[in-house]
Amino acid sequence: MHVVLPSDNPSKTFEIKVTNSNSRLDIFLSIKLPKYSRTKIKKMIDQGNATIDGKPARSSSLIQDGQTIKFTIKEPLPTTTLHPFELNLDVIFENENIILINKPAGLTVHPTPTNTTKTLANAIVANYPEIKFPGTKFRPGIVHRLDKDTSGILIISKNEESHIELSNQFKTKQINKVYIGLVDGHIRPKEAIIEGNIGRHPTDRKKMCVITDGKHSVTKYREIMKYPNHSLLEISPLTGRTHQIRVHLNSIGYSIVGDELYGKANENLERQFLHAKKIGFKMPFTKKYVEFECPLAPDLKNLLEIL
Repeated sequence: MHVVLPSDNPSKTFEIKVTNSNSRLDIFLSIKLPKYSRTKIKKMIDQGNATIDGKPARSSSLIQDGQTIKFTIKEPLPTTTLHPFELNLDVIFENENIILINKPAGLTVHPTPTNTTKTLANAIVANYPEIKFPGTKFRPGIVHRLDKDTSGILIISKNEESHIELSNQFKTKQINKVYIGLVDGHIRPKEAIIEGNIGRHPTDRKKMCVITDGKHSVTKYREIMKYPNHSLLEISPLTGRTHQIRVHLNSIGYSIVGDELYGKANENLERQFLHAKKIGFKMPFTKKYVEFECPLAPDLKNLLEIL
């Protein structure tokens, strides 16, 4: 699924109003800020980087409804170089301002602590060495992302103006996204809107979940095809949370086929059945609304043929 990427910054300050929560400060912040581990948050709090209603706080401080928390987290920027990764990109559309690619499953969008060389960001640098991409050093032109094992359409900006325009469209929810997903079982109702706050799972840091203190999240879906033991869905996330589609469907009792984190593996598919099929947005500079589509990935087509 798509997630809007913040700019790299060695220091970020968050101001959060407490609602519907009576818990320890470190637990509350680890749910509100799922990107960061509770260990890192606790360390930052205990180094004097958090206040409650303007007063210094500890990680064990108990918070109450109505209080205002200010929290600063320091993130040293990576010192390594973004090395080119030779990979043929499946380009759907390209002009002087943007590139749209069909991202294959298994490709991470930007470097992580465990993968700094074989990502989409590295491939962009290799394929377009002449372009000084906007954004940050390790996210060249990237304004949103897809999960590693989700295939489909992704936008890359080629200049600063396009990067700013597209980032603003994502932030103001002007981008229309459509995914295709296959779930185990026959979904009921056949069409619905799922609303549920999403935050980090309290006991499993790899997972997200629907939780009271999470971020407001909305997902629309409708069944477009029924198979003997599965429903094929067209899904539109109206917000952009980590794992949003997978978490929301799981919250109503359905899991994406092949999703080992929230469901179970599938012997006929090596990844989750989730594909970013279509994206609509206003073209930078012209402001003309455009839509682009990319076909279902071959491995997903093959699975549908044997259901």
